[in-house]
Amino acid sequence: MAHLAPQEAETAELCHQMQVPIVFTSEYTPKTEAQIVDATTTNPVLRVRRKLWIRQAEKTRVHILRNYAAGLQCSGTPTYDHYKALVPDAHLFFDNRVRNAHVISEDDLAAKAKRVKEGNPLRLVFGGRLVAMKGVQDLPKVARALRELNIPFTLDIVGSGPLQESLQNEVSAMGDPSIRLRPAMDFRTGWVPFLREEADLFICCHPQGDPSSTYPEVMSCGTPIVGYDNEAWAGVLRKSGAGWSVPLQDSDALAKKVAELHVARDEVAQMAVLSRDFALEHCFERTEVQRVRHLMQIALPEMQTVSKS
Repeated sequence: MAHLAPQEAETAELCHQMQVPIVFTSEYTPKTEAQIVDATTTNPVLRVRRKLWIRQAEKTRVHILRNYAAGLQCSGTPTYDHYKALVPDAHLFFDNRVRNAHVISEDDLAAKAKRVKEGNPLRLVFGGRLVAMKGVQDLPKVARALRELNIPFTLDIVGSGPLQESLQNEVSAMGDPSIRLRPAMDFRTGWVPFLREEADLFICCHPQGDPSSTYPEVMSCGTPIVGYDNEAWAGVLRKSGAGWSVPLQDSDALAKKVAELHVARDEVAQMAVLSRDFALEHCFERTEVQRVRHLMQIALPEMQTVSKS
């Protein structure tokens, strides 16, 4: 196995010469790579250079897949849709660290739905690296828009990263005690229980299509997602039918969607169930078993050929 990167071209050619099947894994499409450059690179000259590198790297990736790959495992729908026609056997999976036993229970999901339907202020949550490519700079904009719409809510921003200080300064300047920055939590003992017990909606301002494990992991806690329409979230939404999307980098539209859900509590509860169902289908154990089976299906014919010789 190898990551689908231009640096692996020599490895792929060597495997081909030795008749060793090689299976690649992929995450980012050229579109997402360019969006990440736009989100993280302020220097216009450097931005152009990095996008030119992406174009050249894509030519190499396509060459590798067409000529050497026995298969491809795609994290999320973007690269699956983009590359599946180039390989003999493509497999789609959704990266997820949550095990079956830690997916929200029926009783906890019912208790969550009951609280949502009681009309309490919606508990909004964001969690992840506090970096530009995750769109954290848009979270205060969403909060301000919600206040202008007179929507009661709380917003917990969980994580750490280079934008932490500037985000803290902006939140402090807003003087709104319902907006809180929390330190990064241990995934299993902190973050997952927090999502199960303290979150009604996850606010996802990702301006690019990184197929983040955030999507199925948040959904496993019965927490539906309201997010920007990047290609990764669009794919999860298409497969699960759970959640909502708004145009990229439109913080006002995101706030308006939350405002609509404030008076559509049954819809929030319904999406929590659909989110949990999708996450169960793609829990850690099931995902890993399916990935191993995919490798076995590719490897076994080769093994049979070797045994006959």
